[in-house]
Amino acid sequence: MRICSLLPSATEILFALGLEDSVLGVTHECDFPPAASKKPALIQPRLDPTAPAAVINQRVSEIIQRGESIYAVRDDLLREIEPDLIITQDLCHVCAASPDDLATALSKLKKQPRILTLAPHTLADVWDDIRRVGVATGTEGAANALAERLGAEVEAVRAATKSLRLHPRVACIEWLDPLFNAGHWVPEMVECAGGIDVLAKAGKPSVQIVSGDVVAAADGRRLGGNHREHRVGDEHHGFGPADRLLRIDEPAALLPRLENEVTPSHRMVQQMATQF
Repeated sequence: MRICSLLPSATEILFALGLEDSVLGVTHECDFPPAASKKPALIQPRLDPTAPAAVINQRVSEIIQRGESIYAVRDDLLREIEPDLIITQDLCHVCAASPDDLATALSKLKKQPRILTLAPHTLADVWDDIRRVGVATGTEGAANALAERLGAEVEAVRAATKSLRLHPRVACIEWLDPLFNAGHWVPEMVECAGGIDVLAKAGKPSVQIVSGDVVAAADGRRLGGNHREHRVGDEHHGFGPADRLLRIDEPAALLPRLENEVTPSHRMVQQMATQF
C-alpha cells in the first residue's frame, strides 16, 4: 500500500503500526520518529512557521480573508507517488492540511486514492482513530493492540494520581499571541495526570482567551503553564505566582513552565505520565 500522511500524529501512528515503508509522503512538520523527516514533504505552509506567534496569526488571518489555503500541496509529487491512501484531518484547518486543501491536487490524479479523515476530540477518539487507521491499512491486529495498551496505560496513570493530596492547577496554552487555551483531549490528559485544567473543558475546542482569564483562573494561587514555544532568555522557568507573572507585557512570558507539545498520537501517554 502507498500511503501519504498529511498530519504529523497520523505519521506517528503509521510508524507505530509498522508501516514505515508504506509511508511515501508526509508534511513539513513530520519529524517523529526521526525517520519520518527523511520522507518527501507533500505539504508546505504559505507562511514562515518560524516567525513570531503574532506575525503568524496575522498572516493566517490575511490568507483566510483572501479565501486562500494556508498550505500548499505538491501535486507533482502526489502524482508521482500515486497513493492508495491519504490520511488528513478535519479538526483544525489552521493547524494542518485539510480535505479542502487537497481538492485541487486530487483532481489532477488519474486514480483517486481513499481519503481517511481524522478529527479526535477526546482520548477515546484518538484510540478509535488508531483503530480506523488499522482498518484502512490492513493492520487491525496491531492497531487494536496499540489502542488497548494505551487505554490501559492511561488508566494506570489515573490510578496512580487518584490518591494525590495536592492537585496542581494547570493552564495549558495552545498559542501565545493571541492567547488560546488548549482544548479537546488536553484537559483530559491533565485530569488523568492528577492536575486541574483551569482554562478549558475536556472535549471542547480551543478558544481565544485574554490574560484576565488566566488571572481569574489563578484566583491568587500558583499556576503551571504548558506551551512548547515558551522560553524567557535561555532558561526554563518553574512555578511562580500568576498575579506577578501577568503584570508583564510580553505574551511569551505569560506562563512559567515549558513542556512538550501535546499531539494526538500514541506518545500522548508518555507526555501525560511526566507532566506533573
